[in-house]
Order: sequence, then structure tokens, then C-alpha cells
Amino acid sequence: MTKILTFGEALIDMLPLDDTNTVYEKCAGGAPANVAVGIAKLGGNAAFMTTVGNDANGRFLTDTCASYGVDTTSMHTTDKAHTGMAFVTLENGERSFDFIVQPSADQFLSVATVREAKAAFDGVTIFHYGSLSCTQESTKQATIAAIKQAKAQGALISYDPNLRLNLWQNEALARETILDMWQYADIVKISEEEHTFLGELPSCKLLVITQGEKGCIVQTAARSFHVPGHAASVVDTTGAGDAFVAAMLQSIVEQRSLEEIFARANKAGAMAVTRKGAMTGLPMAEEL
Repeated sequence: MTKILTFGEALIDMLPLDDTNTVYEKCAGGAPANVAVGIAKLGGNAAFMTTVGNDANGRFLTDTCASYGVDTTSMHTTDKAHTGMAFVTLENGERSFDFIVQPSADQFLSVATVREAKAAFDGVTIFHYGSLSCTQESTKQATIAAIKQAKAQGALISYDPNLRLNLWQNEALARETILDMWQYADIVKISEEEHTFLGELPSCKLLVITQGEKGCIVQTAARSFHVPGHAASVVDTTGAGDAFVAAMLQSIVEQRSLEEIFARANKAGAMAVTRKGAMTGLPMAEEL
């Protein structure tokens, strides 16, 4: 079966259970992890490469991803740092993050780790990464090494910058690095807010700009068009973009038309916001 490999951070999302953001529940998260789970829930063959801590939270993340059917063979462990955490604050369904990641286990992804996991790239047709594995120079080089290994296998390269400014030293470095990592991608998904932050965008084979309930704009070398979205009763926007990416990539693997790919991606994103939690909110194939 066609394999999609995602790469990057795995974190513990601490989600509030009450309106005052006082009582929290531990949930598995991290954008690349969410995308892998989203693909698996849609019936796809997903694998995830990361480094988690040799701790209870690291085992929780690995077990959770495996429980959804994700290949966790390349989820490595380290004793050098604990698994990262993100405390989520919800206000009217919109979320903000406070990260506890200095350092965190995913920052110990290395070029050596990637090279030792060469077998993980066998059969990969789409490789997906974000920008948060590039906030440190060592993990940026690991990301580039993984991209090059996937390209050598003939894989399509997918990129979701997933901007989190509070994880960068400053805005200038964030913008510079995000745009620098753009050069490797065939497919890029960004939000309108990220587009505003980044300014003029480099070219790629397929660019998608998400617009929330308004839908998305799809740009290829041949054409540009808008795909309408869906109004939704927002409970929690955590993971909505990851649901969109998962449905997009799995629909590409299924060789659907561009219009159908993004109609399904919009629907997945809209469904995700109606439920609390990133992975729990990701839709199943029969729901789409």
C-alpha cells in the first residue's frame, strides 16, 4: 500500500476541560503526528518519524499513534530531554499555545537518526514536514536530510509551515527559515494568517491557502480556483489544519480530482473543529 511518511515534533497537548482553562486533560499532539493519525483514520498507510523522551509521555505518544494504526517504527526515544508539552488555552473555540519545550525530545532528531532509519523511506510516495522541526539548526539539517532521502525515493514533498511564533527566537528568523524550507516542497499548505506574515511567496507545484469556513484557494502552474468551505459549530480549532492536510494527502494518494481532493479536505477541517482534541477530532473515512 502507498505509504505517507510524516516527520517532526510529537508533543503532549494539555487541553482544558472547563471554561476557565483550569482543569486539563493530557492528549497526544504535534502537527506531524496529527497528520499521520489523520491519514490512518482515513484508511491510509501512515508512518511517523520523530524522537520522544524516554518517559511516560513519550510512551503515551507512541502507544496513541500506534493505536490509530500509524507505523511507529521510526518513533525513536532519547534520554537527553523529556517529551515536549503544550498547554492549550481555549477562548470561544479558538486556541493559543504555551509550549514547554526548552529543550524537548523532538529537538534531538538528528541527521544520524535519519540516516540510521533509511528503511523507513522504502515505499514512501509522499513525505510531509513542517517548520517546527527547523527552529534549531541541528533539527533543520535532519529535516533536510529526510527530505532528500524521500526525494531520492521519488516521493512528493508536502510542507505545512504551521507558524508558532513563540517557538522562534524572533519573527525575522521564523520568516527566513520558513521561506528557506519552502524550496524543497512540491505541495505547500498555508493559512491566510501565515500568508500575511510571510508576504510574497515562492513558487511550488501546488499551493493551498486555507480560509477557515470560507474554504481554500488552490493554485497550480495551470490555474487558480476557490473551493467553498463549510460553516461549523466551533468547539476546538486544535488540529483543524492537520485534518485538512491529512485528507488532502490521502485524497492525492487515492488519485481523486483536484476539486474532490479539496472538497474533502475542507470537510475534514470543518468536522475537526466541532470536536475537542486534535487526534480525537480527526474524521474517519466513512464520515467523509
